Amino acid sequence: MLKWIARRKYRHFVCDLATLIVTGYPADRDKALRSQFVQTFDASYADRFSRGDEEAVVAIAMARDFLAALIEQATTAPQRREIHEALSTWCEGSNPFQNLADPSSSETASVLHKLQTAIVTVATFAENGWITKQIWEIFLSELRGILREKSSEQRSRERVMNSLHDALELPTLREGDDGPLIEQDFDRGDPPLFSGIEVRVNLTRAPVGILLTRADDGTVITDRRALKQDDLERVPLDAEGYLFVNVEDKFGDNYSCVITLPTFEVFGSMAAFFWSLARQRVTLVYGRLRTTRMTQVAFAHVCASAQAVWNAAIGQAGSIDRMRGMIAPLRNKHLEAIENVKAHEATESRKLGVELAGALILATQTADLALEGYAYRCFRRYLWAPGEEPVEFRVHESH
Repeated sequence: MLKWIARRKYRHFVCDLATLIVTGYPADRDKALRSQFVQTFDASYADRFSRGDEEAVVAIAMARDFLAALIEQATTAPQRREIHEALSTWCEGSNPFQNLADPSSSETASVLHKLQTAIVTVATFAENGWITKQIWEIFLSELRGILREKSSEQRSRERVMNSLHDALELPTLREGDDGPLIEQDFDRGDPPLFSGIEVRVNLTRAPVGILLTRADDGTVITDRRALKQDDLERVPLDAEGYLFVNVEDKFGDNYSCVITLPTFEVFGSMAAFFWSLARQRVTLVYGRLRTTRMTQVAFAHVCASAQAVWNAAIGQAGSIDRMRGMIAPLRNKHLEAIENVKAHEATESRKLGVELAGALILATQTADLALEGYAYRCFRRYLWAPGEEPVEFRVHESH
């Protein structure tokens, strides 16, 4: 009985507080909204009492979900842009207490008023020590993520990365400026299944010839491949390790090779080697972008060098379609040119831009649409303004 009473008081306080956060006044002035919060609590937050979560933390989470639903109703691009600009202003140092939006002037203004009121109220909680600074920062990051249409999982991943930056002192790019750091892009998720495999293998001589067996479990690799016994006979059997690469491009052609480690000698198809190189470059460069914060000036330098390299490569190839499936000697020329440009860049920002463009060029040349699409989604914000992406890459927009 006592537990039931305590739970009821907990729910009562949480719903009152959530209403106050969104409206700025006591719950009894908006009974309909408070009733909505009661339903939300019973449906999604009832377990918070048994978990021992603080009332303020639960109320803020409920208010966040309510605001997310309001933002989703702002379906037009101008509405979202107006909300995003206002939120950025309130979150990046401007006093959110000033110039409160008039909720009666338009539907968008009503959303803005609730957002602004919530930010002011939760900021007050933090200033008075009723919640921790971390809860306040999470609240703001959630609102930013919602405006960028990020899922809860994506927003959580972004917070983890930001925490790693602070804890590990990961690199920050500046170009002699102390400007604010730009918002990072963490929404690519895990890579899709590409059109090839790359595995560590052992080479074992048998009566039928040299077999490829997986280094992790010893199973024989039986995948259909273009690599023949004549190719395997040329591979030295005393290398420290081997990589087996097997790729099928969009035309249905199969390419295979074995790469010795640590010397990186290639036996078999150079197209398979370049696929392996492209996959590794995309992964490494995107990993650097995810773990490197940068100022607006540094971001502009990354974009400028990336665009210069990409445009030069497309100008030489003639088109993106002609770049896809480019023969290995021409890929090698592009790779050498990119490495030469990088060596002559003076700053880390511009070097990173060259690496970024080079990774996308390598991925496009593989004719593996899954790899190309992943690279495009990872790097497009550095190469094109929204709406100006190449027509040839529109096939990747729905993924």
